Amino acid sequence: MERWVLLIEGESSPQGQMDRDREMFALLRKEGPNIVRVYRISGRGVTLGRTHRTAVPEDWQVNPDCVAVRPTGGGAVLHDGDLCFSIFLPWSRTVSRSRHWPSFYESIHQILADFLQSLGLFSEILRTCPEKSGRMTEGGHRPGLCFHDPVRGDLMMEGRKILGGALAIGRNGVLYQGSLFVPGLDPVILSSLFEKWYCAEGRVALEKALVETSPALARRGHGCLEAVDTI
Repeated sequence: MERWVLLIEGESSPQGQMDRDREMFALLRKEGPNIVRVYRISGRGVTLGRTHRTAVPEDWQVNPDCVAVRPTGGGAVLHDGDLCFSIFLPWSRTVSRSRHWPSFYESIHQILADFLQSLGLFSEILRTCPEKSGRMTEGGHRPGLCFHDPVRGDLMMEGRKILGGALAIGRNGVLYQGSLFVPGLDPVILSSLFEKWYCAEGRVALEKALVETSPALARRGHGCLEAVDTI
């Protein structure tokens, strides 16, 4: 039985939240507890993947002081009504470096899809790799803007991306960071609903997903997940 810790935390600046994730990631220790942290970014903040090179769009109208770099990869995320998840997993018998990370990513998103289904909200995982180009995407947005640029494994609702994430593979373990935006659902309420669901069944579901995502899945191919960084 794995040890799990759930942290339901409040709202803070992008830099403050990323600093906390970075510090917690550095403190991971082998065979330590798995940690799920739920939190919100204050105001209209932006986080950027640590290798992201595209400028923040001017029409987002964000103060430069409200932009922070994540310890994971991925594109630019405008945090405006979304709920953030960080999952810290130290290396153990269950979580090893030989994992097939695209399948691992999809497994975490399936758990969050199950959470939404418990609320009567239907979502589905994107199972194909969208074509990439350097041109503007549909709606006039440049590639690399998280909620406008879905990749395989992201969560979709009525044709719209509602959940994206990224992974960082570190010396002591792996970090997942994701942002969930459900139109019309206040993130404070969503956080409370997640806490209740997690305590009732979510922790067991997460643990099961980790076991089922075995190294053998690597034979299925590499998928198209780009937001995996080795630190």
